[in-house]
Amino acid sequence: MLTLVFLGLYGFGAYKLFQSTEGIEPPAGISADKLVGATLFGLSMFATLFLGTVLSVFTTLGAIRGSVVLSATANGIAVFMLFGAGLVAGLLGQIGEALDSHTLHTIARVTSWAIPFEALYQDALNRITLDTTGFTEWALQLGPFGGAELGGTWLPLWTVAYLAGVLGLAVWAFARRDL
Repeated sequence: MLTLVFLGLYGFGAYKLFQSTEGIEPPAGISADKLVGATLFGLSMFATLFLGTVLSVFTTLGAIRGSVVLSATANGIAVFMLFGAGLVAGLLGQIGEALDSHTLHTIARVTSWAIPFEALYQDALNRITLDTTGFTEWALQLGPFGGAELGGTWLPLWTVAYLAGVLGLAVWAFARRDL
């Protein structure tokens, strides 16, 4: 039900936003439709990630037993902190790129691969801005709440390996406990 409400509000917001850009004549090199569309889609991706994280934290509070590694509240805090760390890494990468700081860019890149959701998010932002040029491309590459950066061919493989590793670690940890 919440998904349908989100999609309805997103559709209505997109309709009204595109309707309001019809009479605007943007400066040369800016495509209002591409700028609005990519920004709106990027923000919806962020909202989905954010709401999914918050939902996973709050819906598991009463469902997790004391046989887990962390308490329910500590687990929720840890998940939320990992999410925040990934977003901060994306932002640091953009600051590092703007300031031409190799150190900041490297820290952001390593962190986004250590927390693969951020690398996947950056790759998705990159893919929705591939066909843009000029100022529109520059503005969209900043991306909403993180930068657009190509993930490369190793990202899907790394993500699968990462998930397998986390699942294996969870199985190992739970096998040691008396459930």
